[in-house]
Amino acid sequence: LSKLIALGSFTAKDRKRVPNYPHTISYDDPTGKRKLWVDPDWGYVYYRDQDADDMNKAEGVPDGKQTFQLATNLLPTLGINSALLARKPHSSDLLTQQIEATAMLWRRPGGGRPYATNLHTRGIIFLRALDGVDFERWVRGGCTIEFGSHAKVSKIEANWRKLKRDKLYPLATPDQIIRWIREGKASYLPARDWPQGEAPSPRKLTITKMTPYYYAEGHGEFEKPNGWVYPFAKLEARFDTGSTNEPTYIFCPILEEKPVSR
Repeated sequence: LSKLIALGSFTAKDRKRVPNYPHTISYDDPTGKRKLWVDPDWGYVYYRDQDADDMNKAEGVPDGKQTFQLATNLLPTLGINSALLARKPHSSDLLTQQIEATAMLWRRPGGGRPYATNLHTRGIIFLRALDGVDFERWVRGGCTIEFGSHAKVSKIEANWRKLKRDKLYPLATPDQIIRWIREGKASYLPARDWPQGEAPSPRKLTITKMTPYYYAEGHGEFEKPNGWVYPFAKLEARFDTGSTNEPTYIFCPILEEKPVSR
């Protein structure tokens, strides 16, 4: 927290009380352009510097390689151990996503085409992992770090709850997962939207891939976190309707019901 306060050049006078959130720590600088919000109940951090993110200028915005290096160097400031980040399949390289923000600058009405396109921020998204299993999305476990003018930090958003192991469960067998799907204990998401009541009924289901993920609630998704993170299976599948072969995703439990005795 002290490092984040220093990053934003906040003082004790900048600290604000947040109504109805007694544990939340909030700082706002006098100009209103820099903000720091820390919610320990959710393990959530939000930092914003609008001076570093000005869409009217794009001076010294780091390139992709520089952005990655700057972001990874900043992880210890957030208390994030890089050993707990997701990796690319069959590799020790971090699994990341680069993001960019651009703005088109226009002349006055009737001036025709935009006269410039400014790329005013670049950032990196990191995904959390436990024992080699990735979290479903970074907003449920991970962080994003963005840089703007002159490589200044323009935004940090981290979801990083402190976790400890509770119980060890055996994995369900493929046959058990199939039974759960047949018993309606799984949910599915079609790859395309169908009008209500017009989704075709499948005659045959073919599972092509299964990937385990960890699930945690995102910040503010519920009134308060339930305190648990648990694994599930995401299945890539196809529904054969007789006339079409529709891609879909199926979300299913992955653990047996009884924990392993120790």
